[in-house]
Formats: sequence, structure tokens, C-alpha cells
Amino acid sequence: MNKTIAGAVCAGLIAIGHAGGATASLYYIFQDVIGGSDFAPVTNERYRAECGSCHLAFPPRLLTAAAWQDLIGKLKNHFGDDASLAPAVTKELLDYLVANAGQLNIEDHTPFVTTTAADNPPRITDTFFFTTRHSRQVSLQEVKANPKVGSFANCAACHPNADKGNFSDHEVAIPGKGKPQD
Repeated sequence: MNKTIAGAVCAGLIAIGHAGGATASLYYIFQDVIGGSDFAPVTNERYRAECGSCHLAFPPRLLTAAAWQDLIGKLKNHFGDDASLAPAVTKELLDYLVANAGQLNIEDHTPFVTTTAADNPPRITDTFFFTTRHSRQVSLQEVKANPKVGSFANCAACHPNADKGNFSDHEVAIPGKGKPQD
């Protein structure tokens, strides 16, 4: 299936899911449309070093270019922390993230944008992609209470190959809990 048709099918299925409340199963349909659960691994070493020093250097495709611009533009208050960088470094990271960002936008019901319009900047853990997958598997309370996880931003705790862009269900193991049950 070519990418244009796949994108149209995906947008339509997600729109139907929003209208019908069937978002949980849309995750699997979406994965079939894009060809699996893997994302391109992070290839920019500065991004991996700067952002990955506090949390997973998230695959750029998880947000749109506009969302990355918003997020990088507000590093002085990055979810309560000052993550400011030198202007040249900020530009390098932004150029990389925008060039590799998800291509759909909120009007297309993309799973890669936040579900809460008030998010400022957007949180990857509030994206349709993330919430539909994790809300059925593990609650925020369970994550915070698990000392080996602690935060949804600690992807590698449950996804051992997250740093390679692999979030496959087949490799998930929640510390102290094991494989999630569907």
C-alpha cells in the first residue's frame, strides 16, 4: 500500500475510532497501516546526548514539526525544568526534529499530536498514539509507584529497545509485573 493511501486510510480509521470510541483497537490497525511498531531510531548524537541525558531521546516522528517547534521554543520552562541550550545547539536539534517529524497534523486526527489542546508545550505522553496504547496496559499510578519505572518518560524501563526506536509489544516487560495482558 503506498504512503498516500495508507495515510488516508489511517486518518479515516482514527476519525471513525474517535467518533465510535473504538480507539484502543485502532492502535493495532494503525500499526498495520504504517508497517509495524518501530520508529526510525534517533540518528542525531547531539539530540541523543542533550535530551537523552534526562529522558529517552524520543523518536522525532512522535510529534509534528509544529509541536517540536513549540517544545524546543520553550526549553527555559521544560515541564518545570530549565533545559535551555546554547542557540547553535538549539537550532541543530530543532532542524533535526523538524526534518524528521510526524507529517500529519491535528486536523487529520494524527496519533502523533497531543490529545489536550491546552498542552503547552505538547507532551509525547499525551499523544493519541501513547495514550491509546498505555491506558489499557498500565496506569500512571502504577508507573509512579514502580521504583524501576517512575515516569512514563522512562520508556526503556519497559521497552528495552526504545533507544533503537523499537516499541514492539513482543518485547515489553514491565519491571516487577512482566508482560502486559491485553
